Amino acid sequence: METMLLVILILSILHFAYESVIAPTLRVYQRNKLFILRDKIREIDFHALKGNDRYAYEYIEKGLNNTISNLSRLNLYSITKYIEKLEKDVSFKKEVENRAKKIIESSVSELKEIYEEAGQITFDTVCINSGAWFFLSCSYCIGFLFIL
Repeated sequence: METMLLVILILSILHFAYESVIAPTLRVYQRNKLFILRDKIREIDFHALKGNDRYAYEYIEKGLNNTISNLSRLNLYSITKYIEKLEKDVSFKKEVENRAKKIIESSVSELKEIYEEAGQITFDTVCINSGAWFFLSCSYCIGFLFIL
């Protein structure tokens, strides 16, 4: 019993350290990378773009702004809810696919690179924001093992 309490206490301390020090620091780093991408996209001359490239530019810029403002809320739960909405809402799924298609078909390679890099940063942020769930899972597993 004492061992279980000690392990849970240690996991709680690790969880606290991760959520209060490590994760916020990593989120700031990810946010700064997104700001750099937003600056890169704003260096592209919007008025020189035509047709599909303009749509891609606007979608990517709006996506970067949304990601920057919601960075701390990106976690496994929000991604799961997003995937559920994609599966249930056909019009939403078509809209997302249409936007992705316009970005992929863009003739400006910089737009595609920014899009892909932003996706990787978003994935990394989801991992960062969901990292403390590992400690919680460990404590549940340890508690379950001691009950057996």
